[in-house]
Amino acid sequence: MTTTNTTRRDVPSPSATALARALLDNGWQLASVAVRVIHIASLTDGSGLTVAVSSEAGRVRLDFDSEYRYLRDGLSRLAWHAEASRELSIEVLAAVTSANTAATVDDPTEVADQLTTAGWSQPYPLEQKWISPDQDREVVFIDDELEDTPLPWEVRCKAGRPITIHASADTPAAVIVALALTTAPAHAATGKS
Repeated sequence: MTTTNTTRRDVPSPSATALARALLDNGWQLASVAVRVIHIASLTDGSGLTVAVSSEAGRVRLDFDSEYRYLRDGLSRLAWHAEASRELSIEVLAAVTSANTAATVDDPTEVADQLTTAGWSQPYPLEQKWISPDQDREVVFIDDELEDTPLPWEVRCKAGRPITIHASADTPAAVIVALALTTAPAHAATGKS
């Protein structure tokens, strides 16, 4: 019985394996692999974004790391980090990659402006919290003066298979918005009701 439990714990989650394969099939490159109790595949998209897909005891987690980059015309993009509590669809990862590639430190658009334009509401103007029109998703910025956290952005999807994504303060607005607008309930992503 102990052998069976150990074996299950040592096998990567099928959804982690499927996600890593989907990323490879969509042009990402394998940066490294670690196989221990926690299985980790790090994949990069070539624009300075690396996603580590890890699996431990059947649970999947994603870690995003984008490196500081000098871009064209003297522009740059700050390094940022995010963590997702489970796997995301390839469509969400494509949206994040696209947003990361286009982002610069001089981007004049704020998260609030983009979410409001997309129909999201801010029920309490003094709070930095926005709710999707279907009320299934939320974006929250935790004030670092009130709570010391290295990942003050939270993107939550409560419907379907719930997921929470935590992101650093330097995460570009376009990336936060891409995560908010494309992290849809599981039934919407698969076409099931």
